[in-house]
Amino acid sequence: MRESLERLNDEWTIFHSVAWQSLRNGRQGDGEADFILMHPEHGLIVIEVKGGEEIIIEDGQWFSRHSQKGTLESIKNPFTQATASKYALLNYLKELSIPTNTVPILHGVCFPGATVDKSIGTYGPLEIVWSKNDLDYPAEMVQRLLNHWKENAHIAPATMKKIRQLLAPTVTVKRRLKDDVTDSERGLLQLTDQQVHAFSMLRKIRKALVTGGAGTGKTLLAAHRAKLFSQEGHQVLLVCYNTLLSRWLNEEFDGDPNVTVSTFHSLCFSEMAAASKSPPPEPDDLWWEIDAPESLVAAAQANGTRFDAIIVDEGQDFSRDWIAALSMMTPDDENTPFYVFADSHQEMYGRNWGIPDHWPVFPLDTNCRNTNQIAERVSGVFGESIKTRGIDGPPAIHYDYRPGSGSTALVEQVVERLLYEEGLRPDQITVLSDNKTYIESLREIGIGEYSFTEYGKVGVVAETIKRFKGLESDAVILVLASTNNDDSACELSMPYVGMSRAKSLLFVLSSPGMRKAIGWK
Repeated sequence: MRESLERLNDEWTIFHSVAWQSLRNGRQGDGEADFILMHPEHGLIVIEVKGGEEIIIEDGQWFSRHSQKGTLESIKNPFTQATASKYALLNYLKELSIPTNTVPILHGVCFPGATVDKSIGTYGPLEIVWSKNDLDYPAEMVQRLLNHWKENAHIAPATMKKIRQLLAPTVTVKRRLKDDVTDSERGLLQLTDQQVHAFSMLRKIRKALVTGGAGTGKTLLAAHRAKLFSQEGHQVLLVCYNTLLSRWLNEEFDGDPNVTVSTFHSLCFSEMAAASKSPPPEPDDLWWEIDAPESLVAAAQANGTRFDAIIVDEGQDFSRDWIAALSMMTPDDENTPFYVFADSHQEMYGRNWGIPDHWPVFPLDTNCRNTNQIAERVSGVFGESIKTRGIDGPPAIHYDYRPGSGSTALVEQVVERLLYEEGLRPDQITVLSDNKTYIESLREIGIGEYSFTEYGKVGVVAETIKRFKGLESDAVILVLASTNNDDSACELSMPYVGMSRAKSLLFVLSSPGMRKAIGWK
């Protein structure tokens, strides 16, 4: 079927396996189509496809027989499905202010594996039916359908472009590399087949958990899904835990009035302020964990705050109470899209995170951020293996370091070499540590004309691992100052997160005991 349609002239745009969601008018606006054809002078054609070498209709019930299986399978009436998809698409485009008076929507049915006879005409016009023999002559079969409907169109280029964006959003994401550290990092990051599948499924379902290790593209997919909802005119909440990640996401959505980006607790504060409520002067742990989500629900209800879709990144840092509180900020908890992206290996706070048991789970297992050399070290922390994009880079380097010494000399030497011998810019280098005091001491010194500074300022960034979680850097110098060499999951999450921030260059400073604990042979 696809091969046949690809032989049409270039004025036709072919969309395959299309799904859309309508949030404002409820579930009745949802729809999907096997194929949609678009032409500036003919409009849109929705095609319902039914497989099988034989189509049988008995007492109004439709069946399909496949030669390999040999058994009859009950199928839905394809004419009814095509008509329903056509009107669902019409309502969807109207809702998004597409001038449907100039965009006629037609429908047809295709049986690519079977030859049909005239008896099927009882259920629908034969002129809109395509069978196995028709696929050899795609232009003729399309023209026959157009002759039946007798519709004309004049779709403006801008409208064509908007429909393309709605029905077939790009699955290519461009990284904002300020410069290339190695040749392997040049160009675009193409989503893996697994990510494309996850992205496609998120257009068809309303609740989902997307899991994956560091570097598997969770944040990129979360942001891309938010952008698509925004293009459709929906109010979206994109919420994470980490302040620096929230800052980066806010830059990505700067000027987009449809997307609200926030950390969970910043959302609590902003809603409470709008409701003229104040948090305690010095909130304790109980308030942050338990009272904050309760205050969010009360304030949001008082403010009338509602979102058409909610996307949570860093889901492993959210307790079940937090997820429940966010779900209360939707007009319809059951039908509102709600997606959570998470990596259990990055769980640092012991909040017993989780989502409802009935939510489907889509795993990602291909590391798209790190070179092979760094990905091997990252996956080795938990003794696991992970797929990579096969991009080689310089070897990751370990230096023995005496925790508790507080010495910054070795870090200064590595940074100085990267700046003045290897030619890296300061904004390509990040120093991370599990010790806040160590980072503070670094920020009091400089390397030549450059100083160590916090994220977002000019200089070589020096941050704690927790604050930098969710971000990435071309080169990372990781200082593990902890003297606890426990190999528990909670302890190992810190080096796992720290090492996985590096895209091309990784230097790790730790004790021999920690080196062994993280599986660095």
